[in-house]
Amino acid sequence: MTLHPSRTFALRNGLGLATCIAGSALLLLAAGCDASSDASGGADDADAAANASPDSGARGTGADASSSAGDGAPMLSTRDLELARMQAHLDSLYAQTDVVHRFTTAYGDAVDCVPFQKQPGFAQVASLDGASPLLAAQPQPARAAAVAGFGDGVDAAGNARSCPSGAVPIRRITLAEVARFATLEDFFAKAPHHEVAPNGSAVVGPNGDLHEHAVYQSVVPNWGGQTTLNLWTPAVAAQTFSLSQLWVVRGAGTDLQSVEAGYTADRFRHPDDGDSRLFIYSTSDNYENKALTGCYDLECKAFVQLADTHVLIGGKFDKSSVFDGEQRELTLRWQFCPATECKAWEGWWLRYDGGATSEWVGFYPRSRYSAKGLHDEGSRVDFGGEVAYFQGASHPTTDMGSGQAAAAGFGRAAYQSNLLRITTDHAWASFDSLLLQGDEAPSCYESGALIALPRIPTRSFYFGGTGYSEVCK
Repeated sequence: MTLHPSRTFALRNGLGLATCIAGSALLLLAAGCDASSDASGGADDADAAANASPDSGARGTGADASSSAGDGAPMLSTRDLELARMQAHLDSLYAQTDVVHRFTTAYGDAVDCVPFQKQPGFAQVASLDGASPLLAAQPQPARAAAVAGFGDGVDAAGNARSCPSGAVPIRRITLAEVARFATLEDFFAKAPHHEVAPNGSAVVGPNGDLHEHAVYQSVVPNWGGQTTLNLWTPAVAAQTFSLSQLWVVRGAGTDLQSVEAGYTADRFRHPDDGDSRLFIYSTSDNYENKALTGCYDLECKAFVQLADTHVLIGGKFDKSSVFDGEQRELTLRWQFCPATECKAWEGWWLRYDGGATSEWVGFYPRSRYSAKGLHDEGSRVDFGGEVAYFQGASHPTTDMGSGQAAAAGFGRAAYQSNLLRITTDHAWASFDSLLLQGDEAPSCYESGALIALPRIPTRSFYFGGTGYSEVCK
């Protein structure tokens, strides 16, 4: 059962379940929520969201304390209030009346096509005028591509798998998806919660949450970086995620800020779906997210996507690599563009290269970041894998990359290649001796030595691991 982000919402009170219809979930509370269910039969889905257990998708207990307006008014639990807050957020992203086309990708993702100026992030850059800037591309080696796109033809309902000109594709988020989490903050977080220590390594979060990396880091002033990621679909246990990504970082403590992109198999956000997805993420406050400024993909008003892109942020990939078989790749780049070159379009731009899909996807506006963070430049570029989980009796059986250790080599271990940085005058540069390993749990997940892969003379490395084993416990 799924919930469309319609205006259907369920609240519990002393008289049982009442389903209320309103323009915003917050209005439900103000109105006392005594309406009957709508004619479309949305009560069942709303009931599912109201009963969603936070333990099924994220940390937290979802306190069930009730509140009352007095004089016999409905009793609203803490969970009811949080669900209303979640729906209000979904309502704020874009209006359903602004959706100009809907379709389902060949890989099962529901997509809403929204005019460029109606997308969630446009509120930050309402002064945009003229065409977007043309930033230089970097030729890529010819290899089998991995594409997070739409697929061809039409979906089962006969809807064309493409957006009209001038619109952006947004993966549809339902209330049921958000309601897996205890709070809206948990939904936005790069779950499970963690902070980053001054030396750049992750530390244990407040609830014993763990993030383990197999990475290379380079501490150097930059305007971005680029990597080619070897795409796999790692096996991930419940309440874990596994990713391969590119980070650009600057700042320390609560001033740490980052832009991130890669692929992830995430059973926090998609507990019934272990497929790899393209993702982006940004934090402005060391992942604390007190002001709800960090989120995945287009799930808050952060990233501005260009119209007519063929990349579905948050979408599934068409194919992944095969053990001892075809290897699939995509190339991702973060590049800072200052106002002198990009005017109102200044900020951190994402480029995606995967076969025929080769384009600038969009950008995080510079205004999101502070002078101590990414407002003007980055200070670190990181490459590699990450696995996150709740601390328990034993290590989870979650793969990083292919699940093979770095020593397994080509066709078996995951890799990142063609590692490049962009200097603060927009020149390409290699890392030479600047890259340092940052493996926190090498008995579980490791990065191999820096090497040159065939036809790729720049820095590359294998990495990965299978999680729980005789040496990883």
